Parts: sequence; structure tokens; C-alpha cells
Amino acid sequence: DGVNLFAPSPNYGRPDDLRHFVDAAHAQGLGVLLDVVYNHLGPDGNYLRAFASDYFTDRHTTPWGDALNYDGPHNHWVRQFAIQNAVSWITEFHIDGLRLDATDTIIDDSPTHIVAELTERVRRATKRGVVVIAEDARNDVRRIQPVRQGGEGLDAVWADDFHHETRVYLTGARENYYADFQGTTSEMARTIEQGFGYQGARSPSTGKERGTKVTSEPAHAFVFCIQNHDQIGNRPFGERLHHEIDAARYATASAVLLFVPETPLLFMGQEFAATTPFLYFTDHEPELGQMVTQGRRTEFAGFRVFSDVKLRDSIPDPQLESSFTGSKLKYRDRSINAGIYRLYRTLIALRRTDAVLIHNDRTHARAEALSAQVIAIHRWWGPEQRLMLANFGAATQIQVSDAPFLARLPAQGWRIVLNTASRSHDGSGERARATGRGASRTISLPARSATIFRFTG
Repeated sequence: DGVNLFAPSPNYGRPDDLRHFVDAAHAQGLGVLLDVVYNHLGPDGNYLRAFASDYFTDRHTTPWGDALNYDGPHNHWVRQFAIQNAVSWITEFHIDGLRLDATDTIIDDSPTHIVAELTERVRRATKRGVVVIAEDARNDVRRIQPVRQGGEGLDAVWADDFHHETRVYLTGARENYYADFQGTTSEMARTIEQGFGYQGARSPSTGKERGTKVTSEPAHAFVFCIQNHDQIGNRPFGERLHHEIDAARYATASAVLLFVPETPLLFMGQEFAATTPFLYFTDHEPELGQMVTQGRRTEFAGFRVFSDVKLRDSIPDPQLESSFTGSKLKYRDRSINAGIYRLYRTLIALRRTDAVLIHNDRTHARAEALSAQVIAIHRWWGPEQRLMLANFGAATQIQVSDAPFLARLPAQGWRIVLNTASRSHDGSGERARATGRGASRTISLPARSATIFRFTG
């Protein structure tokens, strides 16, 4: 929760230290995106009202109280406050892009939404390419549609439906918004094909329609993940996905994430299955801190497991230093979990070098659930074709003649590119096999594994 938006936090160093960090990343061929928050300011240290009452408005409300005044009387300099802040990160620190926090809570009834104006202004501020990504829960394609089509022109938007379907499928989670998701291989496959799951359907939990129709929006405009800071940090004990499921299914889900055409988002440490949690932690003055601690525990009162007050009190106190230090990564995990770390490195390299996977194109990809446990994802570019078969269940055999999705693939020339069951990825060592030809082909898949096949035709 920012309060002095133009100042990098001194907890991480001086402004020049941030500049040196960006320069060092650029020297390694890495871009740097900054998470910026323009939907609210923090509860401690926010003195904008002391300068002018026009910064906020009671015409709109947000989860944090009065909204920032982007569309009411005297809104010009409030808009400029956000826009010039965004521009400063691009021009003064050479940041390569911005991730806009919870844009669905930025309320603006102006003819040009503040998100669209901000995006246009940061791009105009530099000759370098700038990436702008929105975190937005509404599944609104207008965020990523070109301005000439009436959209807001952002590069990408978070597409959380893939995460939710995957998590429900793998863990059986049903609390809160997870109740809106079936958690089936069919829904996972549909979301892979289309980017959004909800495209105007009614949400069971809210009773309201959610989402808009996906048409020609490119795959790279949809950001997929299997875990992120919110989905972990908002859990009572900060459990990561791989803390809740077995290593083989985690490797399979990871392989799916890095094979689909959408843009994958990785949360720090997931690439080596970090043993540490990521807890919610704060550093407020005592009175506010006590309110945050109590609010945090009250937040989980509706969960069955925390119906007992004593159990709720076991949720880590975000104000304790141990909540912060206990969330730090242990880099020795890269050696302890070398197999999953190697798998991530291999799959990321394939996305950068493979003749098919280098193209993030939904029109050259299709996905289908072959069973309640197996998803098939087919991608192609020119004559080159790739197929992933992700099996989340027991070892199985698939007859091509029984799977129309596979029947249109080349009859011969199948070669295995990667199998997560490989010993090199700390798998079982069981091998995937494709025997026979054409419709008589039989594909054998090890339990809880993903296999990538390569063929031309």
C-alpha cells in the first residue's frame, strides 16, 4: 500500500540503487516491470487530504473506502498525479513496463478512462517499447483491445480463470470464489483455448454475469499462472500450491503452464518448489497493526476450519517479524529440488527456441480433455507440430482411434521432446511411449506426468 508514490522504499535502498538494479537486469537481457497501485493508498502515512480535499471522492467507494477522484470536480491534477507517477518510473528509472493493480476497482466514468490515458501517456514518454498489464477480475476484453476498436490498448490482462480451475481441480478447494469453478480437465482445456473461462456466464456466488466474449485477442494478452502473491499470501498460512499436492502433479501442472500459448507468470520460488511459505506481513505502527491482525483473523471466520476462535488465533500475526523472515526464499532449495528447477529451465528455454512454442498464437493451438485426468494441447506453426499430453492421474493408455482430437495428427514421425516423469526431473523414471501407426497407435503415459511430442506434417 503506497503513500509516497514517487519515492522508492528505503527498505530496499536509495533511488540510484533501483536505477543500478534496472541497468544490471538490462545487461543480462532482462526487462523489469513494476507493480504500481492507483486504486487506493495505504492507511498509514497517506497525507494527501492535508494538501487538498479533491484527491478523494465519496461519489464512488472501493474496498479501501473513498475512491480516488478520477472523474469528479477538480479531477485534472488527481489524474496527473497518477499519470506523471507512471511516466516517472519509465523515464527516470528506465522501467520496461507496469503492472496496474486491481484496475477493476479504479472507478472512472470519464469519456477516457484513466487506465487508457495512463497507458497512452507512458508509451508516448519514451521511444522504448513499454509493456502495460492490468490485474482485472472482470474478464473484460476491452482492457486489451486496441484503442481504434474502442478498447484501452493495454498489452495484457490477468486471466485468473485458468488458475482457479487448476487449483480447484488439483486441491478440491471450494471456499469463497473457488465455488464458481468446476475444476475439471474440460474447463481447464476450454480456458486454454479461449483465454477466459467466464465470458458472460452467471457467477453462482454473486448471481451476476461475469466476463466478455473473447474473439481475436492474441494469446500473449492473457496472463496465466498456477500461483501468485495474492493466491498464496491471502491464504491463512501462506501455503504454495506445491505444499498441497504431490510433486509429480505439480510438475505436470507446471509443464502445462509453460506449454500453453498464453503468457505464463511465475511467482518467485515456484521454479524450484520453494519450501518456505509466503505469508501476509505488515509493518504498521502498533495501534493500526493490531487492527490489521484482528481483521486478518476475522477475514477467515467464514471458513469451516476456522470456525473455532482458538484455531483462528493460530493464523500467523502479520505484524510479527517472523512472518516476514519466514517468507524469505532459501536458495538451497534449488539444489534440494534440482529436478523441478531443471524442468522449469528446460521449458522456459523451449518457449524461447522451439520453432512452434516461440509463437504465442491462439489460432495455432487447441486443447481438449481426453478424460477426467488427461488434457491434450496441440500447437503448430507451419509444418511443425507439438503435442502435450498431461496426465494428472494413474498410468494410462490412449488409443488414437478412440480420441478424435488425436486422429488428425500425423500418422508417423512422433518423437518425445520432454517427459516430466524423467529421472532428470526427479520423476518416477517411467517412460511415455507411442507405438503403432495412424488410428491403431497406442500412447502409454506414466502416472502424473506430462509428455511433449514433436512431429512434422
